[in-house]
Amino acid sequence: MDEEEKDELSKLTPRERIKKLKELQESRKKDIAEAEKLIESSEEQAEGDELADRIEVPDSRIVDISSLFGPEDAVATTKEEVTEENVKYFVQEAYDAAVDAMESGQEVNREAIKDLGSKLQSVKYMHPSDEIAKRAVAALGIFYEIRKEQDDA
Repeated sequence: MDEEEKDELSKLTPRERIKKLKELQESRKKDIAEAEKLIESSEEQAEGDELADRIEVPDSRIVDISSLFGPEDAVATTKEEVTEENVKYFVQEAYDAAVDAMESGQEVNREAIKDLGSKLQSVKYMHPSDEIAKRAVAALGIFYEIRKEQDDA
């Protein structure tokens, strides 16, 4: 409080002075609360900026959906037991390839999408976990969007 404010307060009656001081106190409390909120949000923003600086952006890669599966003969000769882990791996790879294809905007082999889509459709008949089923449905949705974009082009 500066000297001028003190002089003004000394000229007031005691009741008016108390009222004025309480108003001044409330005003300062609000200012302090606002400053604390600004400090907190600034600290959160600074932490987010630091985290963003530490995260490395992965290199882009060429999308080849057909590499997810080979000829039917190769699948038949492996005779590997179908487990939830195998299905989870297949669905995750299909999903990643779908996302990469969507983000790259490159032309994708329509036959490969069709074959991969039919295999993803069969996943729901294997009684997978909710996580696997949701990922398969998401991959199918992305493949549908890719086909739609290619048809529109």
